[in-house]
Amino acid sequence: MKFGFFVHYVWGGSAYPVTHNSDGSLPAGLDDLANRFDADGFARDLSSIGVQYVIFTAWHANMNCLWPSPAMNRWLTGHATTNRDLLRDMITAVKARGIKVLFYTHPRDGQDLSPGDQAATGWTPFNYTTWNNFINDVYGDLISRYGNDIEGLYIDEGGNNGAYVDYTRLRNTIKTANTNLIMLQNFYGNLYTCDLGDIEVNSFGSTDGNAWPAPAMPSSVVMGSTWWAGVGLGQNTAKYSPENIFRYTVLKAGISGSAGGATWAAGPYPGGGWETGVLATMQAAGACLARVASAITNTYASTSYVTPAGTVMTNLSWGVATRSVDGRLEYVHVLTPPSGRTLVLPPPMDRKIFSAAQLVANGQSVALAQDNSGVTLTLEGTNYWDSLDTAIQLTVSGVRPCSDSTFLDDFSYGDYRWLPASGNWFTQAGDFCQTNTSAFGYNAAVTLDQCGRRGLRI
Repeated sequence: MKFGFFVHYVWGGSAYPVTHNSDGSLPAGLDDLANRFDADGFARDLSSIGVQYVIFTAWHANMNCLWPSPAMNRWLTGHATTNRDLLRDMITAVKARGIKVLFYTHPRDGQDLSPGDQAATGWTPFNYTTWNNFINDVYGDLISRYGNDIEGLYIDEGGNNGAYVDYTRLRNTIKTANTNLIMLQNFYGNLYTCDLGDIEVNSFGSTDGNAWPAPAMPSSVVMGSTWWAGVGLGQNTAKYSPENIFRYTVLKAGISGSAGGATWAAGPYPGGGWETGVLATMQAAGACLARVASAITNTYASTSYVTPAGTVMTNLSWGVATRSVDGRLEYVHVLTPPSGRTLVLPPPMDRKIFSAAQLVANGQSVALAQDNSGVTLTLEGTNYWDSLDTAIQLTVSGVRPCSDSTFLDDFSYGDYRWLPASGNWFTQAGDFCQTNTSAFGYNAAVTLDQCGRRGLRI
């Protein structure tokens, strides 16, 4: 998945104001917030954008649950949980439109609780065992209800969660109910026992999309006033243009190691609707993507033309590339068009042979020539380079045999040549590293199967 939406819909209680009404006021309480959530309208809006998935808050500030949680009530009698099962209504509505769901959660949100609630849960004075008993009870309730209907959990982090959270136990609580659930974590340098990191971007600091760096991890980017509906209608506009949102989504899809792509963040008002410009901007970005979606939304980053993490648009000589999940198609995204109608590419790094080329947007043929010096693509007829992204589909017909017998890798293009067989691996400063250096038995193999070799194992 490469195109998502991150939604905070939160009653902050005594912690701080979160979701606002469209007139700028605050809801009357948690049940008011929950009862006015328009699940069907929300799903229609997401569908009109064309997102593949949504990350939606199960709780955040003050740990106010958006479902009637008996676990929360066992620990904190009278603490706010909703009478309405908002999460179930939301899941039903968005899944009916083919949109996948992850839940945002926070395992270390005790700082937002009242003094009485902090004492009851072991937060103040802090008791590691009591707090983790509480947290795992609430997570267990959440997963037992919805674990088979969602893709995973987004787990927030503040930089030192390991001092508060027993992540081994938390992973077991989550994975025991459904081993396929993804644990996606706000990344502060340590994944603990989670599967993937996510880079939160409150602001790029510039409205110029050409300057936005694209990390290998998924990115969650605020495009409204903040993560939730924070201002009244008419007081703010979407931060970024549809064109830049679309082009960054394309760039992210082509980054080596990328997963999840870009998740754009804003929140709806109680009763429906969004901050000024949010929905229209995302719909326009989605319309750009729809024309070439097959080359972006269900792809892996290319191993023929590799784009390293941290790349910005101005670093690109021509663009990025993606590939189909089955490996039969390669997609070239021309984000920086040449002056003429011919694009010359170097030889594919994975030695693929291409037999045909066509434009993704209209299916018309593109002239293809390939030899040992590289690949040449020439637009034909009345076709010209699209100012946003010209996506060209290449049919893979084979792989050139390897002639050299020595494998060398300086990891300047990340770890795309390597297949982890056990453990989590990453590249850093020219090294291929384990996330857990105290463990033995983690291994990886060089992916040279197309050359008839089994590869080197480390």
